Amino acid sequence: MSSTTKKCSGCKNNLPKREHMVCVTCNLGYDLFCANITPKCFYLMDQERKNNWRCQECSSKQPKSDNTNTPVRTTYRPMVSGDDTNVEEESNITVRTKKQRSKSDTNDSYIKEDSLRSIIKQEITDTIKQLVSEHLTNIASQVTGFHESLAFFSKQYDELMQTVKERNEVIQSLIQKNDNLSSQVRSLTERIEQIEQNMRAPNVEINGIPEHKSENLLKTIEQLGFAIENPPR
Repeated sequence: MSSTTKKCSGCKNNLPKREHMVCVTCNLGYDLFCANITPKCFYLMDQERKNNWRCQECSSKQPKSDNTNTPVRTTYRPMVSGDDTNVEEESNITVRTKKQRSKSDTNDSYIKEDSLRSIIKQEITDTIKQLVSEHLTNIASQVTGFHESLAFFSKQYDELMQTVKERNEVIQSLIQKNDNLSSQVRSLTERIEQIEQNMRAPNVEINGIPEHKSENLLKTIEQLGFAIENPPR
Protein backbone atom coordinates (compact mmCIF):
# COMPACT_ATOMS: atom_id res chain seq x y z
CA MET A 1 0.00 0.00 0.00
CA SER A 2 1.96 2.99 -1.31
CA SER A 3 0.88 6.41 -2.53
CA THR A 4 2.37 8.60 -5.24
CA THR A 5 1.84 11.67 -3.02
CA LYS A 6 3.07 12.36 0.49
CA LYS A 7 0.16 14.69 1.31
CA CYS A 8 -3.46 13.88 2.08
CA SER A 9 -5.67 14.49 -0.95
CA GLY A 10 -8.48 15.66 1.36
CA CYS A 11 -6.95 18.09 3.89
CA LYS A 12 -3.57 18.56 2.09
CA ASN A 13 -1.64 17.76 5.28
CA ASN A 14 1.35 15.43 5.41
CA LEU A 15 0.41 11.75 5.49
CA PRO A 16 1.42 9.67 8.51
CA LYS A 17 3.87 6.87 7.85
CA ARG A 18 1.50 4.02 8.72
CA GLU A 19 -1.97 5.31 9.60
CA HIS A 20 -3.26 6.27 6.16
CA MET A 21 -5.21 4.70 3.30
CA VAL A 22 -4.44 4.59 -0.43
CA CYS A 23 -7.22 4.32 -2.99
CA VAL A 24 -6.82 1.27 -5.24
CA THR A 25 -8.35 3.15 -8.19
CA CYS A 26 -6.81 6.65 -8.18
CA ASN A 27 -3.77 5.74 -6.03
CA LEU A 28 -4.29 8.87 -3.88
CA GLY A 29 -3.50 8.85 -0.18
CA TYR A 30 -5.86 9.93 2.62
CA ASP A 31 -5.35 10.15 6.35
CA LEU A 32 -7.77 8.27 8.59
CA PHE A 33 -9.86 11.36 9.34
CA CYS A 34 -10.46 12.18 5.64
CA ALA A 35 -10.98 8.48 4.88
CA ASN A 36 -13.67 8.39 7.61
CA ILE A 37 -11.99 5.42 9.33
CA THR A 38 -11.30 5.24 13.05
CA PRO A 39 -7.87 4.05 14.27
CA LYS A 40 -9.52 1.03 15.88
CA CYS A 41 -11.15 -0.02 12.59
CA PHE A 42 -7.88 0.63 10.76
CA TYR A 43 -5.95 -1.84 12.92
CA LEU A 44 -8.78 -4.40 12.70
CA MET A 45 -8.76 -4.34 8.87
CA ASP A 46 -6.77 -7.07 7.14
CA GLN A 47 -4.26 -6.31 4.42
CA GLU A 48 -6.59 -7.39 1.61
CA ARG A 49 -9.28 -4.90 2.63
CA LYS A 50 -6.68 -2.16 2.90
CA ASN A 51 -5.34 -2.97 -0.57
CA ASN A 52 -8.85 -2.96 -2.12
CA TRP A 53 -10.05 0.23 -0.39
CA ARG A 54 -11.61 2.94 -2.58
CA CYS A 55 -12.06 6.59 -1.72
CA GLN A 56 -15.47 8.28 -1.72
CA GLU A 57 -14.94 9.93 -5.11
CA CYS A 58 -13.97 6.69 -6.85
CA SER A 59 -16.76 4.77 -5.15
CA SER A 60 -19.34 7.26 -6.41
CA LYS A 61 -17.95 7.00 -9.98
CA GLN A 62 -18.21 3.18 -10.08
CA PRO A 63 -20.85 2.21 -12.70
CA LYS A 64 -23.87 0.21 -11.60
CA SER A 65 -24.56 -3.24 -13.06
CA ASP A 66 -27.41 -3.61 -15.58
CA ASN A 67 -30.44 -5.87 -15.32
CA THR A 68 -29.95 -7.82 -18.54
CA ASN A 69 -29.90 -11.11 -16.64
CA THR A 70 -33.17 -10.40 -14.84
CA PRO A 71 -35.84 -12.86 -16.07
CA VAL A 72 -39.08 -11.45 -17.44
CA ARG A 73 -42.27 -13.20 -16.45
CA THR A 74 -44.75 -13.86 -19.24
CA THR A 75 -48.44 -13.58 -18.48
CA TYR A 76 -51.28 -15.24 -20.33
CA ARG A 77 -54.85 -14.05 -20.62
CA PRO A 78 -57.55 -16.31 -22.07
CA MET A 79 -59.57 -14.81 -24.91
CA VAL A 80 -63.10 -16.16 -25.28
CA SER A 81 -64.73 -16.01 -28.75
CA GLY A 82 -67.89 -18.07 -29.20
CA ASP A 83 -67.25 -21.70 -28.25
CA ASP A 84 -63.46 -21.54 -28.92
CA THR A 85 -60.96 -20.45 -26.29
CA ASN A 86 -57.73 -18.81 -27.53
CA VAL A 87 -54.77 -17.98 -25.37
CA GLU A 88 -52.94 -14.79 -26.28
CA GLU A 89 -49.50 -14.03 -24.92
CA GLU A 90 -49.06 -10.48 -23.65
CA SER A 91 -46.27 -8.43 -22.21
CA ASN A 92 -45.41 -8.41 -18.52
CA ILE A 93 -48.07 -5.90 -17.40
CA THR A 94 -49.68 -5.98 -14.00
CA VAL A 95 -53.37 -5.13 -14.15
CA ARG A 96 -54.85 -3.81 -10.93
CA THR A 97 -58.54 -3.83 -10.38
CA LYS A 98 -60.18 -1.11 -8.35
CA LYS A 99 -61.61 -2.42 -5.16
CA GLN A 100 -65.28 -1.76 -4.84
CA ARG A 101 -66.09 0.20 -1.78
CA SER A 102 -69.01 -1.17 0.13
CA LYS A 103 -71.77 1.03 1.45
CA SER A 104 -71.00 0.08 5.01
CA ASP A 105 -67.36 1.16 4.58
CA THR A 106 -68.56 4.47 3.15
CA ASN A 107 -70.90 5.00 6.05
CA ASP A 108 -68.14 4.09 8.49
CA SER A 109 -65.79 6.58 6.86
CA TYR A 110 -68.47 9.25 6.99
CA ILE A 111 -69.07 8.49 10.65
CA LYS A 112 -65.36 8.70 11.34
CA GLU A 113 -65.09 12.00 9.49
CA ASP A 114 -68.07 13.41 11.37
CA SER A 115 -66.62 12.21 14.64
CA LEU A 116 -63.28 13.74 13.74
CA ARG A 117 -64.95 17.04 12.90
CA SER A 118 -66.86 17.04 16.17
CA ILE A 119 -63.70 16.21 18.12
CA ILE A 120 -61.73 18.97 16.39
CA LYS A 121 -64.60 21.40 16.92
CA GLN A 122 -64.82 20.48 20.58
CA GLU A 123 -61.05 20.83 21.03
CA ILE A 124 -61.04 24.23 19.33
CA THR A 125 -64.01 25.36 21.43
CA ASP A 126 -62.38 24.21 24.66
CA THR A 127 -59.10 25.86 23.72
CA ILE A 128 -60.82 29.15 22.87
CA LYS A 129 -62.82 29.01 26.11
CA GLN A 130 -59.67 28.36 28.11
CA LEU A 131 -57.77 31.20 26.44
CA VAL A 132 -60.69 33.60 26.83
CA SER A 133 -61.13 32.57 30.46
CA GLU A 134 -57.44 33.14 31.19
CA HIS A 135 -57.51 36.55 29.50
CA LEU A 136 -60.71 37.53 31.31
CA THR A 137 -59.22 36.44 34.63
CA ASN A 138 -56.12 38.51 33.92
CA ILE A 139 -58.24 41.51 32.93
CA ALA A 140 -60.40 41.11 36.05
CA SER A 141 -57.31 41.05 38.28
CA GLN A 142 -55.97 44.16 36.54
CA VAL A 143 -59.33 45.94 36.93
CA THR A 144 -59.37 45.00 40.62
CA GLY A 145 -55.89 46.46 40.99
CA PHE A 146 -57.00 49.63 39.21
CA HIS A 147 -59.99 49.94 41.55
CA GLU A 148 -57.77 49.54 44.60
CA SER A 149 -55.31 52.11 43.28
CA LEU A 150 -58.16 54.49 42.43
CA ALA A 151 -59.65 54.08 45.92
CA PHE A 152 -56.25 54.78 47.48
CA PHE A 153 -55.72 57.92 45.38
CA SER A 154 -59.28 59.04 46.09
CA LYS A 155 -58.68 58.69 49.84
CA GLN A 156 -55.42 60.61 49.56
CA TYR A 157 -57.19 63.31 47.55
CA ASP A 158 -59.96 63.63 50.14
CA GLU A 159 -57.41 63.92 52.95
CA LEU A 160 -55.48 66.51 50.97
CA MET A 161 -58.63 68.52 50.28
CA GLN A 162 -59.57 68.40 53.98
CA THR A 163 -56.09 69.63 54.92
CA VAL A 164 -56.31 72.42 52.34
CA LYS A 165 -59.73 73.42 53.68
CA GLU A 166 -58.40 73.58 57.25
CA ARG A 167 -55.41 75.61 56.11
CA ASN A 168 -57.69 78.00 54.23
CA GLU A 169 -59.79 78.50 57.35
CA VAL A 170 -56.66 79.25 59.38
CA ILE A 171 -55.48 81.68 56.70
CA GLN A 172 -58.85 83.46 56.65
CA SER A 173 -58.78 83.74 60.44
CA LEU A 174 -55.26 85.16 60.34
CA ILE A 175 -56.28 87.62 57.64
CA GLN A 176 -59.21 88.80 59.75
CA LYS A 177 -57.00 89.16 62.82
CA ASN A 178 -54.47 91.07 60.75
CA ASP A 179 -57.18 93.44 59.53
CA ASN A 180 -58.34 94.01 63.11
CA LEU A 181 -54.81 94.65 64.31
CA SER A 182 -54.18 97.01 61.41
CA SER A 183 -57.33 98.94 62.30
CA GLN A 184 -56.27 99.15 65.92
CA VAL A 185 -52.80 100.33 64.94
CA ARG A 186 -54.26 103.09 62.77
CA SER A 187 -56.58 104.16 65.57
CA LEU A 188 -53.76 104.23 68.11
CA THR A 189 -51.54 106.13 65.71
CA GLU A 190 -54.22 108.78 65.24
CA ARG A 191 -54.73 109.06 69.00
CA ILE A 192 -50.99 109.43 69.59
CA GLU A 193 -50.77 112.15 66.97
CA GLN A 194 -53.74 113.94 68.55
CA ILE A 195 -52.19 113.70 72.00
CA GLU A 196 -48.89 115.03 70.70
CA GLN A 197 -50.66 117.95 69.08
CA ASN A 198 -52.54 118.70 72.29
CA MET A 199 -49.32 118.54 74.24
CA ARG A 200 -47.65 120.96 71.84
CA ALA A 201 -50.57 123.44 71.92
CA PRO A 202 -49.26 125.65 74.83
CA ASN A 203 -45.73 125.61 73.49
CA VAL A 204 -44.19 128.82 72.13
CA GLU A 205 -41.59 128.78 69.42
CA ILE A 206 -39.17 131.72 69.60
CA ASN A 207 -36.97 132.60 66.66
CA GLY A 208 -34.28 135.28 66.17
CA ILE A 209 -32.76 135.25 69.70
CA PRO A 210 -28.98 134.90 69.66
CA GLU A 211 -27.52 131.99 71.55
CA HIS A 212 -25.03 132.51 74.40
CA LYS A 213 -23.00 129.94 76.23
CA SER A 214 -24.00 131.16 79.69
CA GLU A 215 -27.61 131.99 78.89
CA ASN A 216 -30.46 131.05 81.22
CA LEU A 217 -33.58 129.95 79.41
CA LEU A 218 -35.98 130.86 82.20
CA LYS A 219 -34.40 134.29 82.59
CA THR A 220 -34.66 134.86 78.86
CA ILE A 221 -38.37 133.94 78.88
CA GLU A 222 -39.06 136.37 81.77
CA GLN A 223 -37.33 139.16 79.94
CA LEU A 224 -39.30 138.35 76.81
CA GLY A 225 -42.55 138.43 78.79
CA PHE A 226 -41.78 141.85 80.24
CA ALA A 227 -40.91 143.05 76.76
CA ILE A 228 -44.30 142.13 75.37
CA GLU A 229 -46.00 143.26 78.56
CA ASN A 230 -47.14 139.73 79.39
CA PRO A 231 -44.91 138.47 82.15
CA PRO A 232 -45.03 134.74 82.85
CA ARG A 233 -46.87 133.59 85.92
